[in-house]
Amino acid sequence: MKSILYSLKNSNIPFYLCGDFNIHFENQTDTIVKSFYKMLERNNVTAEICEPTREDAILDNIITNDSENISEKGVIHSYLSDHNACFIVKNCKKLKKIAYLDKKDAMIAWILKI
Repeated sequence: MKSILYSLKNSNIPFYLCGDFNIHFENQTDTIVKSFYKMLERNNVTAEICEPTREDAILDNIITNDSENISEKGVIHSYLSDHNACFIVKNCKKLKKIAYLDKKDAMIAWILKI
């Protein structure tokens, strides 16, 4: 996990790591959990989910370096699995229409405004 976070941190692109980390995020006095949170902090990332994902435990999470662009996050209760699903809603930047000329004809493309 350390090497993945290090690689992603150095890529300078927004990322989201999602899944069952099998760490009890709710137990912040546990040595393993403290160590995990310190690793996240050193890499400037956050764990976004604060609600239980399996019974009373927070085992599943979404880890990101893009938390300022998240407008909503939470857990969807599922009857298909013993874990509930995590979700985020990301703020999207406005779309900007640009036109450019190709050798054959003029084309219009939609791109995200950066």
